[in-house]
Amino acid sequence: MVRRIREFGVRVGTGALILVFLFGLGLIGCKAKTEAPEQQVEVKKGVFDPLKVNKNKKGGSIDKVDHTPPQIIFRGWTADIEGKALASSVIVTIAGKKDQLPVEAKMGLKRSDVAKAHNAPELTNSGWNMTIPESLIGRGKHKLHFYAVLADGTLIPIGGREVEIK
Repeated sequence: MVRRIREFGVRVGTGALILVFLFGLGLIGCKAKTEAPEQQVEVKKGVFDPLKVNKNKKGGSIDKVDHTPPQIIFRGWTADIEGKALASSVIVTIAGKKDQLPVEAKMGLKRSDVAKAHNAPELTNSGWNMTIPESLIGRGKHKLHFYAVLADGTLIPIGGREVEIK
């Protein structure tokens, strides 16, 4: 029996990303919030909001992709370079679809090269990695877009990668 992911929520707090998966039949949504120390920003339930993307800010890259079926592992770094602050999480979307994928990025990985390049020791733990099961992407060629989530809920484009699932 194949179960479909109906809806999911994202709750981000002080550098941690927690994804809530709702499986099964007839389940309805959950509240999704992004928290900053002094404020709370609502994020639509599982739906990518392009209005939150700040294309003028840059801060990150996808440095390595390991595609070993049945999963793909993405590695990189991300941060608010201007504000010298770490991103709270990373989200990924498939081009042409409105939902973000329900996957969790492991944040806070050591990247002393990034801190040195930007002369910002605050960015030492700006590394991240994310494992995406092929089953969430589906067969065929797809363009994935990655975004950093800042503490205020703003999204910064990290980059994109094309993947092919056979």
